[in-house]
Amino acid sequence: MQSLLTDRTRARFTYDNGVLQITKSLEGHERSARLIELFIRILVVEMGMKIKTMGSTTLDREDLLKSAEPDNGYYIQNYALVADRPVNLNVDPAPDLLVEVDITNSW
Repeated sequence: MQSLLTDRTRARFTYDNGVLQITKSLEGHERSARLIELFIRILVVEMGMKIKTMGSTTLDREDLLKSAEPDNGYYIQNYALVADRPVNLNVDPAPDLLVEVDITNSW
């Protein structure tokens, strides 16, 4: 497996209750994720709200034995709580919106 994970590999990892899933994004996946992100940004701005984009930041909860790396995570309703600092999921709420585009190729 190590030979599959080089510096040039853009693998995505999800860990849930002892199961590690490794996936690789495809072109259609990336195109869809960017289109959805554009739609969300336009909608939030048109509604006069602010947004903190987490991108594909790994969301880790060791106490729950869960970790995920969504395509995009957003703070909208809870923007003011995390606007100007790093998020700590042990004390901060989870992002208000997570987007996961399910067009992948599992190894």
